Amino acid sequence: MLSSKMDEVAVNLIKDLIRFQDKQHAKDPVKAKAKRRYVVGLREVSKFIKVNKVTLVLLAPDIEPVESKGGLNDFVAEMVSAAAAASVPVVFVMNRRKLGWVCLRKVPISCIGIINYQGSDVSIGLERLEWKILSSTLESTSWYLVS
Repeated sequence: MLSSKMDEVAVNLIKDLIRFQDKQHAKDPVKAKAKRRYVVGLREVSKFIKVNKVTLVLLAPDIEPVESKGGLNDFVAEMVSAAAAASVPVVFVMNRRKLGWVCLRKVPISCIGIINYQGSDVSIGLERLEWKILSSTLESTSWYLVS
């Protein structure tokens, strides 16, 4: 159910956000920390969803399943339901290794929360981005819940 077009849009978005964040960090590191454009990791994203700061969640579909009570499956399900309650789209893209590579990290990343994607709409096209996210979100979410 994963589409290469959606992966391409996500890669372009993440690369733009990293470039913007690095540019801001070079100017003023303190201000850059206060005005983050994205957060990485399940706990960070979950924390920012609870305070209504995240506008989009990119989630890897190959997260290792932990079936026990309070395990990773429960945590991801809670995060997805909290995002749905906050009207934040959750999109399943790439895999953990590829997300880590795109974020310039040497470790796999399970989740990225986009806080502010302004400025990136120039290179991607905000209307196209929102349409692709909304059209593939339902399809990807239903695939994840069925699996």
